[in-house]
Amino acid sequence: MASSFVFLLWTMMAHFFSPRHNTEIRFLTAEESWLAAIPSYDVLPQPRRAIDPERLRRVVAAIREGFALQIRYQSMSAPEPEWRWITPHALAFDGYRWHARAFCHKAGAFKDFEMARIVGLRGTKEHDMNPEEDREWPEVIDVRIGPHPDLTENQRKAIELDYGMENGEVVISVRRGFLFYFLKRQGVEKLQLDFSRIARLRADELLVDHRRVREASDARGVRYDVRACLPVDVIGLYVLAPVVSF
Repeated sequence: MASSFVFLLWTMMAHFFSPRHNTEIRFLTAEESWLAAIPSYDVLPQPRRAIDPERLRRVVAAIREGFALQIRYQSMSAPEPEWRWITPHALAFDGYRWHARAFCHKAGAFKDFEMARIVGLRGTKEHDMNPEEDREWPEVIDVRIGPHPDLTENQRKAIELDYGMENGEVVISVRRGFLFYFLKRQGVEKLQLDFSRIARLRADELLVDHRRVREASDARGVRYDVRACLPVDVIGLYVLAPVVSF
């Protein structure tokens, strides 16, 4: 019952900010269900991501009024939280966390600010900012996903059925500003770890081959080493985006 309540609360929140979510995730009524008896089930728990109601209210008010808001934000690239001015214009949910999409006065660019990392608020001020200048927010791109070509035919079919693919692919429309989070959730970030591990193995193998050649040629007097150049550049992972003229 507790899990159902939390899930229902999340669905209601998603509906408040985006009615489209409510049509995708909801509970079936007794009339819609074909189950005569509900089987044993469970839902994988996720860590709770807290949002301070007062900070959310202030951010929403700044969006509504078009004001800039001074926040104290804990970035993962800084050891201590810092005060900065932002002008928010939208809210975003990446599947786990809520963000404020805003113009950062410090960076001079549009960025995402995780709501839970806003640890303090001060005043507001007028700021003439056009949300349409955030070109990554309104633009929607199509991401095409397909099974790995090295899989067997039956394995590829299983992936296609799992993702509801047609003609070996599924096309998902994503805001350009959401592309980073989308790829992260699909496990693309893990590829860097795999590639780094492979690069280190290749460096060790090259070093062994190097030593074998030098020993065979009786070369001496020079110390050498082979190290992987990290992080590995991923070449061949493409996201096709339309050409946009401004």
